[in-house]
Parts: sequence; structure tokens; C-alpha cells
Amino acid sequence: MFGRLVLLVVTTEAFLLLSSGAGRSVRLLAEPPMRVEVCLNKHCRKRGSQTTLKLFEELRGEATEVLKADMSHTDHGCFDECTMGPNVRINGEPQTDVGKVVNGVKTDADVTAILGIS
Repeated sequence: MFGRLVLLVVTTEAFLLLSSGAGRSVRLLAEPPMRVEVCLNKHCRKRGSQTTLKLFEELRGEATEVLKADMSHTDHGCFDECTMGPNVRINGEPQTDVGKVVNGVKTDADVTAILGIS
């Protein structure tokens, strides 16, 4: 039987993990948090990023945070991949260049693939 209860807090979401104490784990009882930032600057907007943002907001799970990208610290104010937009950054940090940028996110299928929804 499980000997202790471990509560791990990541960003604003809590995960409940059960440990046997023998180094074996764990049962994840909540989905991991995800941060999705959608570029809404000129080139991405022309390619449909407003629709992309709405799709993420409609299809996201409770643990997924959907934001307008804030890249004001860069020269271009965006992910600098304008010709391949709409661009989305996954699990990035605001005002940094950290996180995976996914290009050409336009359809329900693109959004559900990123969110891991079947």
C-alpha cells in the first residue's frame, strides 16, 4: 500500500502523487499544466492568429493557460518567424525566448494536436 502522500505544485496547478516510499511512483491525478502563447502581431494576424487564439480558448483544458504572446523585449515584438505564422509558443516564459514555437497553427486539427486532444 502507499505509505505517503506527496503534493507537488507546478505553477498554478496542483498534482497529487502517491508514493510507495520505495522510489516507485506515482499516479498523476490531474493533467499537467500547459501555457500557450499566440502571436497576434501584424503578419500572424494576417494569417489568422485571432482565429487560432479563439480555437485554443475554446478547446483548452482546465490546466491550460492561453495568452496573447508578449514578446515586447525583442526587436520585432514577436517570435521572429513571421513568414510561417500563425505562430504559437508552448510552455514559454513571458518576456523571454524560452519555449517551443510551433508554426502555421490554423485549424482545429492543429490546435487539438498541440493540446493532446483526440
